[in-house]
Amino acid sequence: MKFLLSSILVLVLLVNVGCTDPQLTKLSQALSDTATAMGTLQTTVIAANKQGLVSDTDTETILRLCFKINAGGQEASKVARALTKLTAPSSSSILAILSPVIAAVNDAVQTGVVGIKDANTKNTIYTTLVAIQTALNTAQAILAATGGK
Repeated sequence: MKFLLSSILVLVLLVNVGCTDPQLTKLSQALSDTATAMGTLQTTVIAANKQGLVSDTDTETILRLCFKINAGGQEASKVARALTKLTAPSSSSILAILSPVIAAVNDAVQTGVVGIKDANTKNTIYTTLVAIQTALNTAQAILAATGGK
């Protein structure tokens, strides 16, 4: 699982190198924030599962979400790396990549921690999901502001 976090962070850092467009820099930061929170989520869920605080089924569901976030982040970073400026077409392309990820995270925030019985673990996972949601919403707002549809 550490590979997932490492791969998205490397891609996000590559987006920042030599970037002079402030919107592209903000997008890169939002993707970096997403990756950081996703790493926290993975670590938390795996540790909680080992302690018996999160079921194998819930762990698998959350880790599948992490995989989806990572795949979307990698693909969005690949598109962004080729850019020097966010344009309406490039913003639309990136938004199309991130939209299913955003929808999945929104769903997880609403329903993803229902089966977790331990209150502290449930709160930690929920808070981390909200941090991911916030970072992705920031990315979405940046892309929409630059003409993405």
